[in-house]
Amino acid sequence: MLTDCIQLLYSYCRQLNTAMSSGKASKFVASHRSLTSPTQCPIKKVRSQFMDSSPAKSKTKQLINLLSDKWGERLVFNTATNKPELDGKPLDLFTLPILLAMEFDIDVSKAKATQVVLYIAKENASNNR
Repeated sequence: MLTDCIQLLYSYCRQLNTAMSSGKASKFVASHRSLTSPTQCPIKKVRSQFMDSSPAKSKTKQLINLLSDKWGERLVFNTATNKPELDGKPLDLFTLPILLAMEFDIDVSKAKATQVVLYIAKENASNNR
């Protein structure tokens, strides 16, 4: 499965590079949206690296990018418990701002941290990992 995923990513990158060279990247990406499902190969990350070359202006988007990059697929929303998990363990949303401060040296409100973590985790939803 990993070999198939790598081959798919390589093929996608080659095609995207060709599309970018010809100025048709947006059309190419739009036609491949079905490949960006979290249950499939991680083409979503590859696409975002090509398409999001400039840094985000929004503080929320910056936080989404940081946590997606650092925690990525390790952060999931367990639909059985209705709670986010990091590395298979429940994530305490009450102390989340402290965790972010300790791990990434950033200050984020509890509300914003919770919104962003839930957003990312729900993109990686699981039914009992």
